Amino acid sequence: LTEMRHPNIVQVHGVSIGRGAHLSLVMELVSGGSLFDWLRRARRNPAVARPAGSSMLRLLQGFARGMTHVHSRGVIHRDLKPENVVLDSFDQVLVLDWGLAKMESEGELAMRLTLRGDVADASLSATLDGDIVGTPLYMAPEQAAGDLEKVDARTDVYGLGAILFAILTGAAPHQNSNVSRDGKLRVKDFLESIVSSETPSPRNLNSTVSKDLEAICMRAMAKEKYARFGDVTELAAAVERWIAGRNEKESRYDAMRMAGRDLKSRLCVQLRQLSAVAAFMVELPPIQGLVNALDQDQDEYNV
Repeated sequence: LTEMRHPNIVQVHGVSIGRGAHLSLVMELVSGGSLFDWLRRARRNPAVARPAGSSMLRLLQGFARGMTHVHSRGVIHRDLKPENVVLDSFDQVLVLDWGLAKMESEGELAMRLTLRGDVADASLSATLDGDIVGTPLYMAPEQAAGDLEKVDARTDVYGLGAILFAILTGAAPHQNSNVSRDGKLRVKDFLESIVSSETPSPRNLNSTVSKDLEAICMRAMAKEKYARFGDVTELAAAVERWIAGRNEKESRYDAMRMAGRDLKSRLCVQLRQLSAVAAFMVELPPIQGLVNALDQDQDEYNV
């Protein structure tokens, strides 16, 4: 990570191995809060922020730039989630927690995980090691299946789509996955549900989400990797186009609203003018009376 310097990647200044093979990292200090913190505040008080606001969606641009940088070096994060996205004091997006990152050319060195026993819900928000690598609530199907040979950069595309899902709904994609009949959630059953279930829909949790934005999110989180965006840059570009399109629609609406106000103003002026003319016409003597008066004047002149 010391070689992957990028404005959107938390900087590792040095690595050392001490006694007992203890690994120490010297990293930059990040003073901002995480995207998870923002989502938690938004759930408690919807007035804090608008989940589909352009400012939050634009965070994905910086996120995507950082991930594009590491993907170009053959590195996969494999644990993308709101907790691993933070904003520094300058509102710069930083991607954290590269503990499960791997080089695509390397073999898998993690220990196997024994998926037995009941687990608390909190376990599903924690990172898993072994053949199942990642965080279940945001995990791609190929990760949940333990098929590590299929984990590549498009797995991180799924992770970025899962973060977009959280921004749009305030919930993790797999937060509503099935629970056993006895009410206990088992990790193995939970992971199997990720593999077998359909891609979650943001509009099922938040009906105000745009259908076009929902389509972008669900494509990023497609079960099959070939159906996803080719890379995180392509996903970020799709979101940016949606933002630009919405802004264009808002601009057209504002222009139409201003034109409508101008038309209303001109109509009001014309109506006032017509009212004045009508009032003037009411005060005039009847036309037949004028005609009779003219005829009478003409008769008197002829005499």
